[in-house]
Amino acid sequence: MASILKRVYRIFNGTDWDTAHFETDSEQVKHDTTTVKAKLDAFKSGALATVVNNLTTTAANTVLDGRQGKALNDKITAINSALTVETRTIEGAYINLQVTTYGKMGWIRASSYLKQALEEGKEYQMFKLGSDMPKFMVYRRVYITNTIGFVLNFGTDGAIKIIPFGGNIPVDIGFNFSEVYICA
Repeated sequence: MASILKRVYRIFNGTDWDTAHFETDSEQVKHDTTTVKAKLDAFKSGALATVVNNLTTTAANTVLDGRQGKALNDKITAINSALTVETRTIEGAYINLQVTTYGKMGWIRASSYLKQALEEGKEYQMFKLGSDMPKFMVYRRVYITNTIGFVLNFGTDGAIKIIPFGGNIPVDIGFNFSEVYICA
């Protein structure tokens, strides 16, 4: 049977290294007291990574200083305060349109009954936005009923056009579409 040993271990008390005795059992492996201190010293600030106090460093093995948290938060706050929601309603010949913008994001929405009937196959320019135009063209088919609908074409010039398909669209049919887009 192995003998039970008492070994001296050094413990850091916040100021210096004190010694204390711990009981060990027969399974204990002998440790060099300087090894523990050396391993802890390796974890001092900057031992594994370099601490940088800027937002421009791109080098590997660097970490941001805590003061950069405030710098990042200030930048986020500045961006958020620059983003404002703007909504306007455009009165059209056929329907009304709501346009909402938030920074570089835009949203158009129309939900109402038509003011006049629309003929199948004929192109109608519903609106032309003077600002907040899309960066990319939006083109899709929108069904009003199982058979009747329209092709929505929202061009980069701000023109919103529709072409009815499947039949004429009468005045008493509800008209509803919504698109989110990236502003140019």
